[in-house]
Amino acid sequence: MTSTSNRPARLYSLDALRGLAALAIIFWHWQHFYFSGATPPANFSIPSQPLYSLFFLFYRSGHLAVDMFFTLSGFIFFWLYSKSISEGKVSAGEFFILRFSRLYPLHFLTLILVAVGQALYLKTQGQYFVYADNDPYHFILNIFFSSSVGLEKGLSFNSPTWSVSVEVFLYVVFFLLCRWAKGRLSIIFALSLLGFMILPLHLHMGRGLWAFFLGCSLYPLYLRLISHRTANRWPAPLYLLTVVLWVASIAFSLNEFVLVRRSALWWLTYLFPILVLFPVTILSLAVIETQNGALGKKLSLLGDISYSLYLWHFPLQLLCVGLADYFHVSRDIFRSPLAVLVFFCYLMIIAIISHRYFEMPAQRWLRYKFHANVKTVLQVRRAAH
Repeated sequence: MTSTSNRPARLYSLDALRGLAALAIIFWHWQHFYFSGATPPANFSIPSQPLYSLFFLFYRSGHLAVDMFFTLSGFIFFWLYSKSISEGKVSAGEFFILRFSRLYPLHFLTLILVAVGQALYLKTQGQYFVYADNDPYHFILNIFFSSSVGLEKGLSFNSPTWSVSVEVFLYVVFFLLCRWAKGRLSIIFALSLLGFMILPLHLHMGRGLWAFFLGCSLYPLYLRLISHRTANRWPAPLYLLTVVLWVASIAFSLNEFVLVRRSALWWLTYLFPILVLFPVTILSLAVIETQNGALGKKLSLLGDISYSLYLWHFPLQLLCVGLADYFHVSRDIFRSPLAVLVFFCYLMIIAIISHRYFEMPAQRWLRYKFHANVKTVLQVRRAAH
C-alpha cells in the first residue's frame, strides 16, 4: 500500500510531457512560414512540410497540445495548491506573486520584441505577419494578460500567449474554488461542463475551462489509485491502456477523412484526445512514476523550458521570415529539413538561456521583493511551472 505522504515531490514524466506538448505546438505553427503577411497559404498541404514522415502527428494534431497543457495545469495546480489554499496557508496575494513572477517577465519581454518586430515588418512589407490586430487597444489587452478573455477583436502580437491569458483567468477561478468551495468535485465537474457548453461562444475560454478542470478532477482519482490496497497492480494495466490508446489514436488520425472539419470523424478525433487520451496519459504517468520512481528525468529539461519554448517560437519565426523577405529569399527554404534542424537548435538555445538567466532570476527577485516569505509557502515550489 502506497501512502499519499510518499508522493514524489516532482513528477518528472509530467514535466517531460509538458515539454513535448510545447514542441508539438511549434510544429503545428510551422505553417506560419508559408503565410503571406496575415493571409494563410492557399492550397496548403500539411504533408508537404519538412520531415513530415517523422513528425506527422505534431503537424496534424499539434494544436491539441494546448488542451494537454490545460489538463496538465489543472492536475498540477490541484496537487500543489488546493490543500494549501483551502486551509488558508496561501493567501490571494501570495498566490498572485507566485504566478505573476513565473509568467509575466517573459511575457512582457516577448510582447515588446514582437511589437517592435511587427512594426518593422509592416514598414518593410506593408502588412503584419500572421497576426494582424496589432493596435494600441490589443497591446493594452496583452499588457494585462487579457488578450483572449472575450475583449479581443482578433489574434494579436505574440498570439500563442492566448492560452496563457485564459490560464490566468482560470487561476482566479481556481483560487476561489479552493478557498470558498474547498475544491469540491461537483463544482469542478460543473466548471468543466460549462467550458464544453461555451465552446461555440468563445472557443479559447471554453477549451481552457473544459480541460483545466478536467485535469483538476484527475488528482483525487490519482490519490485513490496510489493509496489503494492493490496499488502495486495499477502501473502495468495503466501503461498497457495508455499504449493501446495512443496506437489507436495515431492509427485513426492517419485517415485523411478526419482532416475534413465538417465530418463527424473530425469531432471524434478532437474529443477523444481531450476526454480520454490525455487524461489517461497524465494519470498513468503519475501513477507509474509514483510506484516505480523517477520516470522521464532525463527529459525534464523540456518541461523546465516549455514556457520559454512556447513564448519564444513566434518571435523567432517573425525574425526568420522578416530576414527572408527583406533579402528576397524564397519561403521554400522553410520546406528544407535543414531549416527545421537549425530553427529548433536556435530555439532550444534561446529557451535555455532565457530560462536560466532571465526568467528564474526575475522570478526570484519578484518573489523576494514583494513577499519575503514566499519561499516557505510551498515545499514543492520548484515543481510549479
